[in-house]
Amino acid sequence: MSEVRTTPLGHRVSVLASPEELFERVADRMLNTIRELPPGARIVLAGGSTPFPVYERVVAQGRGLSWNAHWFLTSDERCVPPDHPESNFGRLSRSFLKPLGIKDDHVLRFQGEKPPERAAEIMHRDLIDLAQRVPLFDLVILGLGEDGHTASLFPAESEADFGVHYAAATRHPDGSNRLTLTPLALRSAERTWFLVSGSSKKGAVERTLQAEQPSSLVPATLVTGKETDWFLDKGAASGLL
Repeated sequence: MSEVRTTPLGHRVSVLASPEELFERVADRMLNTIRELPPGARIVLAGGSTPFPVYERVVAQGRGLSWNAHWFLTSDERCVPPDHPESNFGRLSRSFLKPLGIKDDHVLRFQGEKPPERAAEIMHRDLIDLAQRVPLFDLVILGLGEDGHTASLFPAESEADFGVHYAAATRHPDGSNRLTLTPLALRSAERTWFLVSGSSKKGAVERTLQAEQPSSLVPATLVTGKETDWFLDKGAASGLL
């Protein structure tokens, strides 16, 4: 069972009793969504710790689906090679893409081994080829950090000027270089799902879901698509209760 509510910005929020219920609910929904998507769908996968139990369940139950009918990419990346232990793509490849037999030519990845600005430009140009169809993405899965960041878009007093680029180089508050899809790209989505687990995220969840207008101080408000759903466990939602 889950409690469902709506935010001031019109997002749907489902509160699940435990992390396990959260993972099961989203995995089931992801499998059902994949079954319904037309060939050529574009799916953005989040890194971070919360989505991987979902991906594991999807792999266990979804091997018979037509995964190679679609395109896959990550929401953001660290500026490291794909075999680096901190690479979002590397972990996704090992735990999701390869087990499902998704071919390399159906995956767009940030080339984190290249200089940041160059890697961002390569991804932007790759996405231009897909942007002839609107929305750009059929499903975007994102997380939320304790500081309120999503993808590699970090809270700031003013919104970064990415121009008309779909990908950009950013910098983590710790000074490390990152690569990310921009708000322009992420907003062009049919469905956006945020997955958030744990009481350490409750402050970020509260600030984001109580926002009455988009703000660079709460980056998740800048990236929502046509339909936006939040899946929270009780720990993450405890600031709202």
